[in-house]
Amino acid sequence: MKDVSHEYQRTFNIHIHLTHESTEKRKFAYLCAFNNEKWVPIHFGEISKNTVTFENVGIGIACIAGYWINDEIVPASYPFLITSTGKPHYLRPDKKQTQTLRLKRKYPLVNWVNRNSDKMVGAKIEASHLPSFIPSVEVSTLSENAYSNYADHFISHPYKYRYWRILIPRKTSIAELEFFSGNDTVPLKGNFFASPKEKGFEQKKAALSDRDKLTSAEIQDWVAIDLGAPASISRIHYLPLTDDNNIVPGETYELLVGDDKGFNSLGMKVAEYSYIDFDSVPVNGLYWIRNHTKGREERIFTFERNRVIFR
Repeated sequence: MKDVSHEYQRTFNIHIHLTHESTEKRKFAYLCAFNNEKWVPIHFGEISKNTVTFENVGIGIACIAGYWINDEIVPASYPFLITSTGKPHYLRPDKKQTQTLRLKRKYPLVNWVNRNSDKMVGAKIEASHLPSFIPSVEVSTLSENAYSNYADHFISHPYKYRYWRILIPRKTSIAELEFFSGNDTVPLKGNFFASPKEKGFEQKKAALSDRDKLTSAEIQDWVAIDLGAPASISRIHYLPLTDDNNIVPGETYELLVGDDKGFNSLGMKVAEYSYIDFDSVPVNGLYWIRNHTKGREERIFTFERNRVIFR
């Protein structure tokens, strides 16, 4: 088998310092990447004087060097990144310098999910006394990207209407949709209906109120609610299509940091908001946020210039 990595990307031959010897003599060490659960070997190199050389390695990925012992990888180096010059940048946690990490997700936001959220920006909120919305009054506009998370849109319009709708500028999918009056914490009850352009809406509208974040209804024109009687709306609570990898209030998270022995826990917390803060975190680490309540998609990351960079 021939390694052709260099034909598709810029690669380097890298030399990695091994911080400790194997408990059993080994001729080779393995270049390992993280598969969201553990380090897995993707390449190997020969060991010489506590150094291993890996050939044709691409830049940007987070790796370790490891030994293969008893059918598993045992770390043999600190995690490292390959820089644009081909030099390894070792991620040695510095316990003398600490920082606060504010985390909003445990897995990178994929483009198609983000694009869906962005399509709701510019949506018009209208109200009417008639289900045809002729005539109607425009009361507000969604102006911010919710980034696949729950969002609240507040409305300062005191008048009461039986019918309220959201006009979507571009076809998008909505996972949850609730309407509130005054300072109520319980959403108003009503019947969702939609533009005649929305084919099969009756079969998919249940997704808007089933409290299941992974179900959604695709809307290409507008979606409305019939409240049964006139009411004023003070807040719309909505969730665009989501992969459910945001930080969720009430769920339990653990932050870990990697070194040359493996990942070590920095503590567990229950999220109170749609983000979670971990204090006294060593700088220059490779981190891993785990959700112990549910879900399997997780990705290691670095924290640079006050932002998460998934690796």
